[in-house]
Amino acid sequence: MVEHKSKFNELNAMPISDLFIAQRYHNNDTIQWKLFDAYKLNYGYDIEITENGVIEAITNMNGLIVSAANFSYTRRQNLKGINITCGLVMEYPERLTSFDNPSDTHVDVFTKGSINLGRNLRENMNFSCLMHLAKMGWSENDTFDGITSLFQKNQIQMTMHGVIMRSEQLLYAEFAGDIFTPRTPLIFRQPSLSTVANIFVLPLGIDIWICIFILMLVVFVIMMLQLMHHPILKKMSITAFDIATFILGAVCQQGTHLHIPTTSGRFVVLTTFSATLALFTSYSASIVALLQSPSDFISSLDDLIASPLKVGMYEADYARYMVHAKYTGVMDVYDKKVLPQGEKGWIDDPFVGIERVRTELFAFQVDSPSAYRAISETFAESEKCGIKEIQMIVLPTTTILVERNSGYNELIRQRIKWQKEIGLMKRDELRWIPTKPDCKGGLSGFVTVGLNEIKPAVILMLFGYGLSLLVLGVEILFRNMRCKNQKKPNTPFSY
Repeated sequence: MVEHKSKFNELNAMPISDLFIAQRYHNNDTIQWKLFDAYKLNYGYDIEITENGVIEAITNMNGLIVSAANFSYTRRQNLKGINITCGLVMEYPERLTSFDNPSDTHVDVFTKGSINLGRNLRENMNFSCLMHLAKMGWSENDTFDGITSLFQKNQIQMTMHGVIMRSEQLLYAEFAGDIFTPRTPLIFRQPSLSTVANIFVLPLGIDIWICIFILMLVVFVIMMLQLMHHPILKKMSITAFDIATFILGAVCQQGTHLHIPTTSGRFVVLTTFSATLALFTSYSASIVALLQSPSDFISSLDDLIASPLKVGMYEADYARYMVHAKYTGVMDVYDKKVLPQGEKGWIDDPFVGIERVRTELFAFQVDSPSAYRAISETFAESEKCGIKEIQMIVLPTTTILVERNSGYNELIRQRIKWQKEIGLMKRDELRWIPTKPDCKGGLSGFVTVGLNEIKPAVILMLFGYGLSLLVLGVEILFRNMRCKNQKKPNTPFSY
């Protein structure tokens, strides 16, 4: 068979092929075929020919017997230290110190999370990698950059770690098994109720507010009837505006400047203050509770767009591609929340983005491993409980890419499945891809009250001051006109 070896060198029979060579010869009364297993370790290598077994045809038994079988599937998994060109995706190569450095787990975390899978493949299948560094890369006008362009130019045969699956990659590469699905959520803290609603109208239902206004109207009517018909009150200089001020002071438990000498009038004052006392106590307690309560205002991307939160996106190739490709859900948020900020809407350090989530009304789109590590290191326990997520960018599963019609596809797929079954992949996933931080302390904690919480009251106060100044101006103008008409500028103005 050695003399025929040069003839078979022209065949590109890679390890996953089923090429067998049979050589016939006679042995006494039997006809035998020697079977040879033939394959190449890689392109350009000489063909490997190994005896695989013997088939005997016994004439008096009309049958075939296979003997000395030497199964080839275990032998073909040993690539005997050959060199294979491999691709390595790095978004931030200038920041990487080591693939095993636990201090920078947020740098190229998806590469680190599956690089051990490639190392295990290399040792298990006994080959060496000639590395080519590239970014993830995307397609534009049928032109590729990044890792796919290396497959397009036939510069690499496989990747050494998991790469995001995309349909356009199938033009030049194939998928050899699935690894894990990366998550890139929008992370934010639910805004307080005072941010998204006027907490001064929330403690009481609409029916209670209606009852309050009816009560104020009834008290006003009763007091006016007494002013018009009681002989003592008729002599006092009490106006309708004084009655309205009295009612407002009773509702707010601020007292009144009026002196009511009649017994019937005092009964009205007593019952009014007693009724409003319980109302005021319940209202104040509800305000305190609402100040410490988180809202559930944001539960979808539409809610996020309508909220006062700003949005930032992590500077990554996949995020830029989603924006460039104008994905519907992504563009709605990008156009209204990120684009107005310009380049400030893109953040290249996950710790910076997560810190803004902690201290501002801010939502940050970032990969979950980087976000969870930053949260674990910078958030207090009570702050962790308020973290919410919305999925805006949904990435497909990662896979090992191999060149089209690769001779190693099935071998790699089998070894990846084996690593998944025995838990090697799960170990690396737990090491590099942490879970969401647990909420242990609850939402309890000291809550400060800022201008945002009292903004409706400040607006009402400023409105009152402005209205007062406007009325003052009208009064002065009216008085001057009246005095001018009467030719008596020193006559005092009376209401």
